[in-house]
Amino acid sequence: MKTSILTAALILLSGCAVENFDNGIPVKTGQRTLSTGATNAMSAMLVRNSCRKVEAANYPLPAGTPDGAFTSQRNPNGTYYRTVARNGYASQYVETHHANGKIRARVELGADGLAQGWSPAYNEQGQPTTRMEYRNGYPVRSQAYNAAGQIERDNYIDCAKGTITPAR
Repeated sequence: MKTSILTAALILLSGCAVENFDNGIPVKTGQRTLSTGATNAMSAMLVRNSCRKVEAANYPLPAGTPDGAFTSQRNPNGTYYRTVARNGYASQYVETHHANGKIRARVELGADGLAQGWSPAYNEQGQPTTRMEYRNGYPVRSQAYNAAGQIERDNYIDCAKGTITPAR
């Protein structure tokens, strides 16, 4: 259960929150184009969901886990995660893996236990899909890649203001 929650958190916090927008411009969903009002409402919701503080305290490990390298048991879908255990929590990084062993997402944790720097996410073939930049545990920028591996969307996230704005 904890592994499932951790995996879901890492995927959400690895840039998936901007998948419905092209630099703030509404995109087609099915056969309908979203209105500006709907886009703004969805953007606000996505910012709220993305702006959760990412810190070691969010990742408790199973009771009795000794300090040092830790690999979780596989979920029913075959995914698992790795980290360095310290005092019962993840430290240094949290890295989730696809069932085939390739990295799914990685979040670096600073000495203070807060997410810092770029957090990349990859598909099962190992190609980059998204990445989030963190400062003091909060996302400040997100990027999404197309199938060719080029940046398709690049956005700044301001959690205090609750906004997502194009970086380019």
